[in-house]
Amino acid sequence: MNVWKCRGIEIDLTIPKIMGIVNVTPDSFSDGGVFSDSSSAIEYANKIALQGADIIDIGGESTRPGASQVDTDEEQRRVLPVIKGLKNAVVSIDTYHAPTAEKAIEAGALIINSVVPLKDFNDPLAKIASQTGAGLVLTHNVDDGKNSPEDVFEFLQRQIDYAIRAGCLKEQLVIDVGFGFSKTREEDLVLISSLSRFSSLAPLLVGLSRKRTLDYVLNPSNNGAGTKPDERIGASVAAAAWCAMNGASILRVHDVKDTLQAILVSRMFFEISKGK
Repeated sequence: MNVWKCRGIEIDLTIPKIMGIVNVTPDSFSDGGVFSDSSSAIEYANKIALQGADIIDIGGESTRPGASQVDTDEEQRRVLPVIKGLKNAVVSIDTYHAPTAEKAIEAGALIINSVVPLKDFNDPLAKIASQTGAGLVLTHNVDDGKNSPEDVFEFLQRQIDYAIRAGCLKEQLVIDVGFGFSKTREEDLVLISSLSRFSSLAPLLVGLSRKRTLDYVLNPSNNGAGTKPDERIGASVAAAAWCAMNGASILRVHDVKDTLQAILVSRMFFEISKGK
């Protein structure tokens, strides 16, 4: 069975899982300022859990290009009350700060989702995952111009090696090719076309929801400047369904209900077509 081991629980990835996004930030690219207090964030997280989110990804710092960094005290002030308020959810902490990851796990988070790669096998995030058994998402996000599928594949192989050398189990690890991070729109599209090869490394998380790469597809002649993030819902749902059919095990999305419907219908149609 294809499972993700996260602090004593096993998430069955045989069928793709939905990771619902809850950003407790004023400046995230799509939902910044919507859930700026813990009570509204908890209410929304419970809502999307009822809609079918298997994992709730809580973030306290925007990772959009050009966003301001947030100190760890402020980040923790934003996210910890939300994590503590979600008693029955599988919670992921979206952070690259080791102190925040550690506090979040103490508060009940089961997964560390970092957009910053491990530096080596001594990286603090890898050590925290090793010591706590938390699930760990390893992301490609390097501004070195090496963004071909082969380059990204080799980079993620090294990330897995770092984590295992730090003491993590292979079953704790999930990879993310990092759409939108240090990549051009064209490079994102090439990676999308090569997506299935990455699932041979480890379970694959995909985060394309509402991103500008989708706007580029919708408005190629305008260099992707035609729609706002909340006008890309249809494109996001279509992209998620396609990724689910091409190797993705976890889909990180804003629009949980619509995405889940698309995946269920896509899988049913696929099964029907196989039975012909």
